[in-house]
Amino acid sequence: MKQLQIEWRRSKVLELSAKGNSQAEISRILNIPKTTINRDIDYLRTLAKENIKQHIEERLPYEFEQCLQGITQIIQQAWTISENAGDKDKREKLQSLSLAKDCYSVKMDLLTNSNTLKDAMKFVGESKEKIGIEIKKEENEKNEEEEVIDKEEEKKDDLQRSAENNSSTGASTYNSLF
Repeated sequence: MKQLQIEWRRSKVLELSAKGNSQAEISRILNIPKTTINRDIDYLRTLAKENIKQHIEERLPYEFEQCLQGITQIIQQAWTISENAGDKDKREKLQSLSLAKDCYSVKMDLLTNSNTLKDAMKFVGESKEKIGIEIKKEENEKNEEEEVIDKEEEKKDDLQRSAENNSSTGASTYNSLF
């Protein structure tokens, strides 16, 4: 139930954000703290990045191949229609040749603009590497922070033991005096 509420809230945050509302305005409209809105927007940005990455890596190459195959089939059909038209139906022959020409143009655009697809996939790969490096860096920083905390706790423990030893030594000295 709580997950459904979170999903609803995030969809409302996205909707209001898409309408041009600021985080403060969204916070006021939904009566939710601005920090929650900020976290939701961060989550939605991360989700969008993952969706784009998945689209570029998985769906786009398949759709690209599907388009090329479809255009090739249209070209084949256009040539078949042109060849079967005969001399009587020159209009049909010209229309099928025009269609074939347009398909060749679209196919050429797809093939020459495949660099865009390659660039996008390269970008995703580089982003993965960068994210991996940042994650490792964050893990190292976290480990260093934990080491500092551990050392501080050890110092506190040592000081506490030292204080306890001194107080017990002082108490025995005090007791021996009296």
